[in-house]
Amino acid sequence: MASISGRGCEIRKFDGKNFALRKEIMEDVLIQRHQIEAIRHAKAPTGKTPEEWRSVDELARSTIRMHLAKNVYFSMAKEKTMY
Repeated sequence: MASISGRGCEIRKFDGKNFALRKEIMEDVLIQRHQIEAIRHAKAPTGKTPEEWRSVDELARSTIRMHLAKNVYFSMAKEKTMY
Protein backbone atom coordinates (compact mmCIF):
# COMPACT_ATOMS: atom_id res chain seq x y z
CA MET A 1 0.00 0.00 0.00
CA ALA A 2 1.39 3.42 -0.95
CA SER A 3 1.53 6.33 1.46
CA ILE A 4 1.43 10.11 1.33
CA SER A 5 3.44 12.43 3.56
CA GLY A 6 1.92 15.72 4.52
CA ARG A 7 2.19 18.27 7.27
CA GLY A 8 4.35 16.21 9.56
CA CYS A 9 2.70 12.80 9.27
CA GLU A 10 2.56 9.93 6.84
CA ILE A 11 -0.88 8.78 5.74
CA ARG A 12 -1.33 5.47 3.96
CA LYS A 13 -3.66 5.47 0.97
CA PHE A 14 -7.05 3.94 1.69
CA ASP A 15 -7.31 0.48 0.11
CA GLY A 16 -10.86 -0.37 1.15
CA LYS A 17 -10.01 -1.84 4.55
CA ASN A 18 -11.01 -0.39 7.95
CA PHE A 19 -13.30 2.35 6.60
CA ALA A 20 -14.29 3.61 10.07
CA LEU A 21 -10.68 4.48 10.91
CA ARG A 22 -9.99 5.97 7.48
CA LYS A 23 -13.09 8.14 7.71
CA GLU A 24 -11.83 9.66 10.96
CA ILE A 25 -8.35 10.20 9.49
CA MET A 26 -9.74 11.92 6.40
CA GLU A 27 -11.94 14.19 8.53
CA ASP A 28 -8.79 15.24 10.39
CA VAL A 29 -6.97 15.91 7.12
CA LEU A 30 -9.88 18.00 5.81
CA ILE A 31 -10.09 19.95 9.07
CA GLN A 32 -6.39 20.77 8.93
CA ARG A 33 -6.74 21.95 5.34
CA HIS A 34 -9.88 24.02 6.07
CA GLN A 35 -11.95 21.88 3.67
CA ILE A 36 -14.21 20.08 6.14
CA GLU A 37 -17.35 22.09 5.39
CA ALA A 38 -17.57 20.38 1.99
CA ILE A 39 -18.61 17.14 3.69
CA ARG A 40 -20.82 18.85 6.27
CA HIS A 41 -23.09 20.80 3.93
CA ALA A 42 -24.99 19.72 0.82
CA LYS A 43 -25.32 23.33 -0.34
CA ALA A 44 -23.21 26.44 0.05
CA PRO A 45 -23.46 27.89 3.57
CA THR A 46 -24.62 31.47 3.99
CA GLY A 47 -21.90 33.85 2.93
CA LYS A 48 -20.37 31.68 0.21
CA THR A 49 -20.95 32.35 -3.46
CA PRO A 50 -21.58 29.37 -5.76
CA GLU A 51 -18.07 29.83 -7.17
CA GLU A 52 -16.47 29.86 -3.71
CA TRP A 53 -18.45 26.78 -2.72
CA ARG A 54 -17.49 24.92 -5.90
CA SER A 55 -13.84 25.66 -5.16
CA VAL A 56 -14.09 24.36 -1.57
CA ASP A 57 -15.89 21.25 -2.80
CA GLU A 58 -13.35 20.59 -5.56
CA LEU A 59 -10.44 20.95 -3.15
CA ALA A 60 -12.01 18.52 -0.68
CA ARG A 61 -12.74 15.97 -3.44
CA SER A 62 -9.19 16.25 -4.69
CA THR A 63 -7.75 15.86 -1.18
CA ILE A 64 -9.75 12.71 -0.55
CA ARG A 65 -8.99 11.19 -3.97
CA MET A 66 -5.26 11.78 -3.41
CA HIS A 67 -5.54 9.52 -0.35
CA LEU A 68 -7.13 6.57 -2.18
CA ALA A 69 -5.45 3.50 -3.58
CA LYS A 70 -6.13 2.77 -7.25
CA ASN A 71 -8.63 -0.01 -6.51
CA VAL A 72 -10.80 2.44 -4.51
CA TYR A 73 -10.16 5.60 -6.54
CA PHE A 74 -12.17 4.57 -9.58
CA SER A 75 -15.26 3.77 -7.52
CA MET A 76 -15.33 7.41 -6.37
CA ALA A 77 -14.07 9.13 -9.52
CA LYS A 78 -17.55 9.89 -10.87
CA GLU A 79 -18.82 11.59 -7.68
CA LYS A 80 -19.80 15.22 -8.40
CA THR A 81 -19.72 16.61 -4.83
CA MET A 82 -18.12 15.65 -1.54
CA TYR A 83 -21.39 15.72 0.36
